[in-house]
Amino acid sequence: MAALERFYVHARDLPAEVTPTTPAEGIGMRGAPAVDDGLSQGASFASDEAAARYYLSRALSADERAGVRAMTGLSRRGRVPDLRPVSPEPLVLPGTQNRLVRFEQTFHGIPIYGGHATCELAHRRGFVSASGNVGPVEGVSSFSSIDQRDALDAIAKFAVVDPATLRDVAPGRPHFFNDAHQEWHLAFLFEDMPAAPEGTTPPVTPMDDSDSTRSLQPLVDYLVDAHSAEVLHYFGATPTALSAPPIPVHGTGVSEDGVVETLWGRMVGTEFELSDPSRELETFDLAGGNIYMAALTDPYRAPNGNLGQTSKAVVSAHSNSTKVFDFFNVVLQRDSVDNAGMPLINVVNCTDGQGAAWANAQWWKHQMWYGQSPAPGGAMVSFARYLDILAHELTHGVTETSSDLEYRDQSGALNESFSDIFAIVIKNWYAFPPQGGHFGQWDWEIGPGLRPNGLPLRDLSDPTVTGHPAHMANYMETSKDWGGVHINSNIHNNAAWHTMMATDGTGAYAFTPLEIALLYYHTLVRLGRQDGFKEVRAELIQAASSIYAADAAQLNANVAHIKAAYAKVGIV
Repeated sequence: MAALERFYVHARDLPAEVTPTTPAEGIGMRGAPAVDDGLSQGASFASDEAAARYYLSRALSADERAGVRAMTGLSRRGRVPDLRPVSPEPLVLPGTQNRLVRFEQTFHGIPIYGGHATCELAHRRGFVSASGNVGPVEGVSSFSSIDQRDALDAIAKFAVVDPATLRDVAPGRPHFFNDAHQEWHLAFLFEDMPAAPEGTTPPVTPMDDSDSTRSLQPLVDYLVDAHSAEVLHYFGATPTALSAPPIPVHGTGVSEDGVVETLWGRMVGTEFELSDPSRELETFDLAGGNIYMAALTDPYRAPNGNLGQTSKAVVSAHSNSTKVFDFFNVVLQRDSVDNAGMPLINVVNCTDGQGAAWANAQWWKHQMWYGQSPAPGGAMVSFARYLDILAHELTHGVTETSSDLEYRDQSGALNESFSDIFAIVIKNWYAFPPQGGHFGQWDWEIGPGLRPNGLPLRDLSDPTVTGHPAHMANYMETSKDWGGVHINSNIHNNAAWHTMMATDGTGAYAFTPLEIALLYYHTLVRLGRQDGFKEVRAELIQAASSIYAADAAQLNANVAHIKAAYAKVGIV
C-alpha cells in the first residue's frame, strides 16, 4: 500500500521539455497541447488553472513512479482530473510576480488529506516549477458506515472529556493514509475540538515553550475512521479573524517603550476609535477582564486623537500590528493574514482570572490577545510592546491560511520556526531602515529577557543558549508539546540563521533581508500539511530557482549556500 509521494520539477531541470526565454517573459514549455485537448496553443492558455493543469500533467506523467504517473491516467492528458484548485485566484509571489496555483488532490470527489500540488507560472503563463504530494488511494470505501456523533463520542473517550462538551458540527471527510497502519482510511476530520489528550500540551510557564491559553483551553483537530470510529490522528489546532469599519483618521499616542507612535482610526461622534478602516485593524481594551469570558463590544475610544501616555498598551498593540500588517502587505504582497483581507483584532489588558498579571501574548480564536507583567516598581507593562512576539503570532495565521502545516512533530516545529523566522525579519526590518539594513546589525533573540533567568525565549544564532537543540543529532522525540514543536523548531531556526549568514567570495552577505523574506515566504506557501525539514530544504531550493532564474551563476552560488547552511544542522 503506497502513501503519498513527493515530486519536484523545475523548468531548469527539464532541458528536453522546457525552453528558457527572456526574464521578462519567464520560462515557457514546448509541446503545448492540441486544440482538441481543450486548451489553447503555446502560452495562450485560457486561464492560469488550465496552464497549471497542463504543466502538472506533463510533469506527473514523466515521473518514474507508477503512483505519481497514475494521477494523469484517468482522463485526457492535460486535465489531471483529481486535482481541485484551493482558491479561485492564484497567489502572486512577491519579487518575481510569478503566480502560484495550488491544488488539493481528491479521489472520487473526496479530498485526500495532505495530497496537494502547486504549479508556479511566469509571465504569459510560462512554466516555472511544480511540486507536491500525490498518489493513488487504494482499498478503502468512499462511504461512511457510522455517523459523526459516533466519531465525536470516540474523541471524548480518547481524550477523557465529557461528550456533551464536543459540539455536533459538520466534519470534513477526507481520505487519510495512516503511517502506523500502512493503509488508507475514510475519515471524519473534526477541527477545533476542546479535547486535548493528556500529556500532549506542555506545562504553562510565562511566555516560555507554551502558548498559555492554547495550553489551558487547547483546541485539537482529530481524524477518526469513518467505519470503525478509531482515532487515527490528532494535532494542535491554530486560529483566523473577524470584521471591521470605514475612513482613516490620524492620531498619536505614547507606547510602552516611551515612543510617540502614529495611529490610524476613525471618528465615532466626537471620539477617536482605534478602528483602522484601511487595514481593517481594531484594538480593544479588556481592562483586566478574563480572557475566557471576554465579550468584546466597541474598540478602544479616546476623547480625541491624542492619546498621550494614558493608554500605552493600546498604543503598542495598534502600532505594532500596523507594522506587521504593512510588512505582509507591502513586502510579501499579502492581503492581511489570510491574503483575503482578514480583519486584525487586538485585545489588550487581558487576564486569565488568576490576578492582574498574565505574562503572554498570543494568536487564539482568530484574534491577538495581550497580557501584562509587573515591571520594576510594580507597574504593569503590556506584552503588546514586543513587535517580534506579535509578528510570530500573526505569522501562525499566515501559515494556517497557506500551507496549514500540521501542529505536530516536524511539521509543527516548522509551523513554529516560520513564525520565529518572520518575527526576527520583521523586528529587524523596522529596527534598521531601509529594509532591515544588513545581517551584521541584527538582533537574533525573540522575546529578550522573557525567561526568568533573563534569557530570551529563543535565539536563532545559538539555540543552545536557551537549552534548545541546534542539530538533528539532538532532535527530541517526545509526546509533549505536540512532539516538541517549540523545542525542535530551533534546529530549523538555526538552519535559517546559517542561510542568512552565508557570505560570498568577497565576504559580503550572499542574501539581503528582502531576499530572505521572499525565499522563506515562497517556500512556506509551497509546503504540504505534513511536510518536514527535508521538504523545506527542497522547496527553498525550488524558490531560489525561481527568484534567481535570470542569473545562473548567482542561482548556483545561492543554492550551494542553502545546502551548506542546512547541512550544518544535519538537514540534507
